[in-house]
Amino acid sequence: MEHTEPELTQFTTEDIPWKEDASDDESDDESELSECYNSDNDCDIATNHRRNKDLRSRKKVRKFFDNVRALEEMTNEGTRRWLGTFVIEMYNEVIPLFSDNDTSTDYQLQPMYTQIGPRRPAQNPHMDVVSLSLDHERHRHDLIRRLQLTIGIGWLFVNAESNGRYRSKWTGYEVFVDHELGLWIVFNNKSQTEDHRGWYNFDCGLVNPQSQQSPENRSVISCAMLSHSLREIEYISFDDALAEVKGTTLSGEVTLSEVEQEDVDMMWVFKSGLVEAISGDTFLWTNFTPQDRFEMLSKVARDEQGFKKMIQFLATSGERGSTILRGIIELPEAAEILRHSRSD
Repeated sequence: MEHTEPELTQFTTEDIPWKEDASDDESDDESELSECYNSDNDCDIATNHRRNKDLRSRKKVRKFFDNVRALEEMTNEGTRRWLGTFVIEMYNEVIPLFSDNDTSTDYQLQPMYTQIGPRRPAQNPHMDVVSLSLDHERHRHDLIRRLQLTIGIGWLFVNAESNGRYRSKWTGYEVFVDHELGLWIVFNNKSQTEDHRGWYNFDCGLVNPQSQQSPENRSVISCAMLSHSLREIEYISFDDALAEVKGTTLSGEVTLSEVEQEDVDMMWVFKSGLVEAISGDTFLWTNFTPQDRFEMLSKVARDEQGFKKMIQFLATSGERGSTILRGIIELPEAAEILRHSRSD
């Protein structure tokens, strides 16, 4: 089957559901939020302190839930633009996620830009897409590869009772979307470095269930998947999220790397599969044998002509491409495919 470039969905910034004139209903919403937020504590970084049941009735939140279901994977330029403008367009909103009814704790996504460091620079970085890597994790390649192209969309907060009032506090985790629209939480080590007087790096049962019974047992996970799809964000339950986190927890210090604009552009040609081949840290690829790399690229290419195009692209992609190709072309299977594609 011949490889063809994917058609782009006609989905532009103007289609973003919250990009519209404010109505009387929306003005009333803003007034209510202003009344709700009256903290004079510098460590209180929450947008507001409303409960999830109240947030779900807000017009922009309802629009967000209605429209997020239609998102395509990040290979679509419209999706990347949509996610890239999310923080600025929803800066004064809070997205309700799910609730732990046993502790009366609401989990919330507050749109904010990522502050994770250290950051590795790129020569011509994409404005929104970044790569996440972990320094010690070597075993869960299926999960790590999904983090090689991500977009940060906010921080994970919990709304829980504090001194007789419900307050929203930052858990220390940021929220990212991977190229398949998987939803991830990633710990920001900076949340541990300052005196925050209990307002952030706030412990919660989602990432550390034991600490709810014994605070001395508290531990921190580096990174985990919250849900396999951003499209289902409205329907995630606490139990489902807890099971997902337990099954996908990754260890090691997280490093954020900028991604070259041209690497992101190549997704138009080979879709999400090639994302794993052209982005992120090359150490991931050096851990694979040439046979492993050949099998991965073959699955992405789908046919012989696609494989040839991929080899040609990687051969001109500098050190990164050379690392991926090392040992592959010498394999009999690869040589056979290239011979057939030349004769065709």
